Amino acid sequence: MVRRATVIHVDPEILSGTPVFADTRVPVETLLAYLEGGRPLAEFLADFQTVTKEQAVAALEEAKEALLSRAQRPALSAVDLVDSWLKEDSQVEGGLQSWEQLKQQLNRHRLSNRPLFP
Repeated sequence: MVRRATVIHVDPEILSGTPVFADTRVPVETLLAYLEGGRPLAEFLADFQTVTKEQAVAALEEAKEALLSRAQRPALSAVDLVDSWLKEDSQVEGGLQSWEQLKQQLNRHRLSNRPLFP
């Protein structure tokens, strides 16, 4: 398997900084365009013989990881988050009072008439 650091190369002197497969002038975007157009990986590799199958697969794996890392997990609402902090701080002397004051301030300064903390 090709080391990830060597799969994609970006250099302002090569295609104006377009990401290319290492040691080639083949843009990574070309592989994505082939696949998007329904063309098989084998066709891309036949048309661009300077790119190895390992490089192409590694680039696709990197793109997959980048996409999945950006996928957001269900976020806690602000209310749930503050309530979780409140539970933790209720163990500390004075912590509960501070959170209650914060909740009151947040409710007071909302643009909406609906309270954030019922």
